[in-house]
Amino acid sequence: MKLPFRLDDKVGSRLGFAPGAVALPTPRDDVVFAVGLSTDFSRVFATTEAYRVQSGRLIPAGLKTYNLVGPINAVDINLPGMRVYVERLCDANKNTIDETSIRRILGKPLDEFRQLCTRVIGRDFLNGNMVPGEMRIINKALEFLSKRKLDHARLFLQWPGFCQTFLEFPDIIDRSVAGESMWDLMPHGFDEASVRELRKIRKFSTAWVDSGVPSDVYLKTLAKACTYLPDGAQRPEDKTEARSLIHMHELCDQAFRSLEPTMQAKVKRALFSHGDTWRGPSEGFAAEYAYDYIHYVYYNLLLDAFRLNGIHSPSEEMRVRAFFGIVGGSLQRVAQSSKQWHARLPAIMSARDPSVPNSWVSAIDLIHVPAFRTVEMDHNEEVTNVYIFPLDNDEELAKEGNGQRHCVYSQKRLCAEGSLRVVSIRQMIDQEFKTLSTASFYLQDGFLYVRDHRAFANADPSYVSREALGWFEGQINGLRPSFRFNREWSPAVKTQETTENLRAALHDRFEKCRPALSKKMQKGGFDALVAECA
Repeated sequence: MKLPFRLDDKVGSRLGFAPGAVALPTPRDDVVFAVGLSTDFSRVFATTEAYRVQSGRLIPAGLKTYNLVGPINAVDINLPGMRVYVERLCDANKNTIDETSIRRILGKPLDEFRQLCTRVIGRDFLNGNMVPGEMRIINKALEFLSKRKLDHARLFLQWPGFCQTFLEFPDIIDRSVAGESMWDLMPHGFDEASVRELRKIRKFSTAWVDSGVPSDVYLKTLAKACTYLPDGAQRPEDKTEARSLIHMHELCDQAFRSLEPTMQAKVKRALFSHGDTWRGPSEGFAAEYAYDYIHYVYYNLLLDAFRLNGIHSPSEEMRVRAFFGIVGGSLQRVAQSSKQWHARLPAIMSARDPSVPNSWVSAIDLIHVPAFRTVEMDHNEEVTNVYIFPLDNDEELAKEGNGQRHCVYSQKRLCAEGSLRVVSIRQMIDQEFKTLSTASFYLQDGFLYVRDHRAFANADPSYVSREALGWFEGQINGLRPSFRFNREWSPAVKTQETTENLRAALHDRFEKCRPALSKKMQKGGFDALVAECA
């Protein structure tokens, strides 16, 4: 990877930059792009063209910056807006340099450039801080300064979160400069409930908004999270508590999404009533991936325990009570149990249920994805070795889950019931298939929707995987796929279930999961589970 370097002033000037512009590497060893201030100091921008470095000169490479590194809309390497850029550099240099080193190498010159922008704008506008890392904020401040709207620029730089939220409502910015409260000027996009909740957070500061997160998204998410707190309960008082509450909200939305909406809300309100979860340790509550754990417990333990007791349609109140009895009463416990459950996956996957069929009707055959280019490639480079494999039986799901260290096997029941299908995206490398990611999808109103798409150990999929799955989804939703696609997913034929078989299978599953359940279940054993669901 070529190291960043400051452009010679004359070279920068030819590209439209004022002194101080910096050249940054791309996944191509000899190709760079540049970021800097325009010669009239009116904006910050990145070059649309990429360049080869030859004898200290920049020669057009015939490549677009976007195609090589994705969108460049920030000058802080730690912002989400730079994630695609970092990801592509990491992938191109995975055998020689790690992500931490890449961020350190790129971070220093970008921080120096931000210091330059700060000097141009003036530190008095920033209370001694550096300019925010988003190009949009810097450019809006520069625009205000060019129009001699100094108070507007100061407001925008010191309250970037709010100002970005209200950027499409210039009247709000003008009236705020004149001294009116932003709370009284909320645009219609914020419903009354959200504004009411935000007003209760008396110590709110835009410093709470993580850099790179759109403020309207942050504010609405925080307000929504607060609606689940009990009436009269204390609201977050600092950034850590607010972040913990948002993490809880996001974890609940992710973990409980297969539950009925009204049950989701009841479970969520009960969990949010434990203030010590988000107002406890100084590090706050950190979200964990818990969806598969909750889904497995609910469908493979809780509902089956009710069936064992002859209750085939338990009321919502009964299910909520049994849920907390099985998993525990706090989100800290849920997150901890999920981690333990994932660690025990090999044993849990060996607990087979004879009442759930081991295979189901296939939606596709093996598919060879047509040649495609990712955005980092030249016009003469293509990916030609990606395949999509159907996973249509018990053994294939178990093998995929074991090899990829995730819990796709927990989706077996949904596959057998005809609600879901799972595929594995693999790449042929040195005459062997390497699994890139696993995806599950379902049909609704004739269209395909991707439910989950995960790489090894629940990591985000690579852009090669995303391109392949995007093509697959587009083919099916285009209604004329170039491959066989079976839309009839009738449930697989079940074997005759007896009470003895159900009890034996449920007992086996319970014992495999027991260390990842509540203390009540660990202590009371299988009898406690059956009693909880009576």
